[in-house]
Amino acid sequence: MPWSKEHKTKQKLIRCALDLFYKKGYENTSIEDIVKKADLSKGAFFHHFKSKEDILAAIADKYSEEVASIMRKVADDPNLNAAEKMNKIISEGSKHKMVHSAEYRKVGMILYDHKNFTLHHRILHVMKDLTLPPIEKIIDQGMKEGIFKVEFPPETAEAFLHSLFMMRESVMPVVTGEVKVDNFEDFVIRKLKFSENLINRLLGAEPETVKLPRLNKTLIKFMKLFMK
Repeated sequence: MPWSKEHKTKQKLIRCALDLFYKKGYENTSIEDIVKKADLSKGAFFHHFKSKEDILAAIADKYSEEVASIMRKVADDPNLNAAEKMNKIISEGSKHKMVHSAEYRKVGMILYDHKNFTLHHRILHVMKDLTLPPIEKIIDQGMKEGIFKVEFPPETAEAFLHSLFMMRESVMPVVTGEVKVDNFEDFVIRKLKFSENLINRLLGAEPETVKLPRLNKTLIKFMKLFMK
């Protein structure tokens, strides 16, 4: 079913706003900047959004919902055990970000840029609200299956998400060039191994029950997109 003109206009405004927030920062971007880049009128903007904060919320909701929908679909799959679900969430999430690498590069850099604290906070807040339920559901399943040994399931689900955010935050200074390392690939492998060990300990699982993506040419290419 083809998108309506209204939907296309709204998505165009979101794309243009995202591009400007990436280049100029959220605080330094005005509604005038957005409509000029989109080649639309202010009336078109206010037909879809009440304010700049409203389009900020739309960006946060869009990218958070994309990730959350993948998680919900996997969590509801009756044919997978809990470990398989955790691994599929991680692998499917990585594939999705690679397919949409240009947009996620902007989102990633926006999140890391201190000028965009408002957007950073909004996306992480929405992301947590949307993704905690499917993660909790999988943890509960894993406890029943004896795969996970968790005393505090809700808190463990939150810690699981934070461990993924923490890995990204620890890699970004190298990706952006703020911190230099002798060997980028060795650095990333170390971070992936640490995060994988941490996640399995959080879940009370055997080592390598939940596996993060192994470094390969495709993953390296994706990560180096952020260096450009």
